[in-house]
Amino acid sequence: MDFLSKDATDLINALAFFSPEERSEFFRWSQTTSEFESVTKRMLFGHPYYIFRIGDEAVFLDGALEHVPPNHRTTIEKYRSKNLMPTRDYVDEILFLKLEDAPNRRGSIILALPIEGIHSFCQSREGAEKLTSAELKSLGQLLAGFEPQEAAKLDDVSYETKRTHIKSINSKLGFSRQIDLVAELIAGLLLEIVASSEVSKDTSSFEKYFTRYAPRKTRLHRIVGKSGKTHRIIDIGPAQGRPIVSIHTTLIGTVDDSFSDVLEDHNIRIIWPVRHGALNEDDPLLPFEEHVEAALDGIYAAIQFTGADAAPIHTIGSSAYLAIKFAKRYPDMVTSLILQGTGTLQTNRMFANQKILRSICKLATKNPLTLNLVFKFLDAKLNNPEAALSFFSKTYKSSPKDLVHIEAEFGPPDFGERLRMFIQSSLHSIVHDFRFAGEKYWQTATEIDTPLYFIHGTDDGVCPISEIPKLIEDIGRGELLPIEGCGNMTSYEHLPQTMKIISCLL
Repeated sequence: MDFLSKDATDLINALAFFSPEERSEFFRWSQTTSEFESVTKRMLFGHPYYIFRIGDEAVFLDGALEHVPPNHRTTIEKYRSKNLMPTRDYVDEILFLKLEDAPNRRGSIILALPIEGIHSFCQSREGAEKLTSAELKSLGQLLAGFEPQEAAKLDDVSYETKRTHIKSINSKLGFSRQIDLVAELIAGLLLEIVASSEVSKDTSSFEKYFTRYAPRKTRLHRIVGKSGKTHRIIDIGPAQGRPIVSIHTTLIGTVDDSFSDVLEDHNIRIIWPVRHGALNEDDPLLPFEEHVEAALDGIYAAIQFTGADAAPIHTIGSSAYLAIKFAKRYPDMVTSLILQGTGTLQTNRMFANQKILRSICKLATKNPLTLNLVFKFLDAKLNNPEAALSFFSKTYKSSPKDLVHIEAEFGPPDFGERLRMFIQSSLHSIVHDFRFAGEKYWQTATEIDTPLYFIHGTDDGVCPISEIPKLIEDIGRGELLPIEGCGNMTSYEHLPQTMKIISCLL
């Protein structure tokens, strides 16, 4: 085949992160490019929920039981062990709703909704406030039909204490009567689940991803750029917050409800223009120059969307290429460049083998169609969670802090599906991410006057922080802002520190 005779050395080197057996499989697979069916789990507002179907003699989980976290599995079994499963029940932080198709029970189902997901749903309401753990428990009991007296007895608290919880819940969620709260929330939850089912059937990976995994206060927009092209925009955080345009890269960390809380705390609003080929497997692989122009047009549209004449731009990894190029073309539209987890190709330790990374970057430049074929093969392998975990572990072998994040991603309740879904539906933007990494864009940074800030994890094993002072020296300006104990990916406990740093720069 053509790809064997064209850039063969780079291809062989790029395939080095596969085992010998997988490399042989790649060359066989490339003749047919067969694909595998992916696994889908049910998630709303970033939290799992479960459906059970009632048969003639048993209750069956609609999905794989091994994908249910152990604590949820124990609670589900406790509910199922009851002689007569109640129509509504609240057991160990899970609300159970039995929806019966009387008189034919074969059409009946049971929804198991963990209270964390219900809390996120409640906070999506306009003006809603966060509930305490005691209030959350009382809310679950209310939705399950417990009377306040009964709930107070179950919790071994006074009736007045339970009534205080209920009054606070009504106030925080915008209700005046308990009966209205229960009726509206249950109806709303059911509508969300129905809507989510329709999204899974009929809409793009972009909408599916954000239906399942987006935190609260996430808004999706489609806006027209300067060129007339329509761009997808993700808008996270308080609507009146201080805006910052963020440019994503191949791998994004976990962003959950706690991220919304952090943005709220610092009054930050993130505007994220989604690049062509990201979260949409139907986007064709564009020529590099065309992809770059589309991305720059998206950044332009995102800044205009903020309503300001100029805005700071935040980047992750090699997406710094796009920000620097944009700042050179439109210097008056950029107040500062905040470059996170970036570095040079010469010092990058992804795959723990520079020969692999450099060969991938060369393929992205000289023969992107061949690299795209490699990624399509990887796409098929990622359908197996164990193979996906192995791949990501090899990728971040040199960065122990990031391996901790990878292992958490592949633990319950999601078992790596969020990460795999993002990668598998973004292959055509990933090809260009590696092209960005191979470009010599730091020279361009010396040609602009925009303030530069480098946010960097002190324990980044992919792009070592020790290299940043030399990069700043070569550019002639810039400030290094370290995140203690953080690797290349910023998630979980490092998000508040990162947003605090960014807040001080806005």
